[in-house]
Amino acid sequence: MKNKKTVWSGRLFLTLCAAQLLLVIVSWMVNATVEHTQVRSLISSEGIRWFMGHFVEMVSTPLLAWMLLLAVAAGLFRASGLLSLPRRGIPAGHSQNRNGYRRNIALAAVLTELVVITIVMLFLTLTPNAILRSASGELFPSSFSACLVPVVAFAVSIASCTYGGIVGTLPNIESAYRAACQGIAAASPYILLYIAAAQLYFSVVYLMGASC
Repeated sequence: MKNKKTVWSGRLFLTLCAAQLLLVIVSWMVNATVEHTQVRSLISSEGIRWFMGHFVEMVSTPLLAWMLLLAVAAGLFRASGLLSLPRRGIPAGHSQNRNGYRRNIALAAVLTELVVITIVMLFLTLTPNAILRSASGELFPSSFSACLVPVVAFAVSIASCTYGGIVGTLPNIESAYRAACQGIAAASPYILLYIAAAQLYFSVVYLMGASC
């Protein structure tokens, strides 16, 4: 049975590729039929040179880095077992057995890590002359806004590894690495969609005469 996520993402990917092809044809037709148009052609020598020379810039945006970091964090979070806590909970008297005791210790360690990370981020953003603020003292945009997603992904990854290491769901580095790779694999359909959408977006920007 086909994975539903793969089916719909594959169809959307093909749709984006078809839209890209249509954009190329339309840009050529406009340039061939309309004089003194401001619309650039994507199959002219200039357009081909632009597309080939800027393709890496088109896809290597912060969004791609965020997707990869969040995918790693999601893979570790899922494999650690933290995802099942809201559904399963901790029954009364559960802390009396070994597994319950280890789970309680793991949760305490995770909460401690999250508190420490939060305190550090508050110190770096709310104190006078905070390091992560912009030169004008703003948080958005600033170094804080640029690192917010990576910090969240880092916090989730560390918490997941800590919890999984204590309870045994991520007993070693190899298992954590495998979980991170599985997270990226699960996000791969979205990464392909991002690549197709990014090149379509920047192609439209170029076609309308703006710079990439």
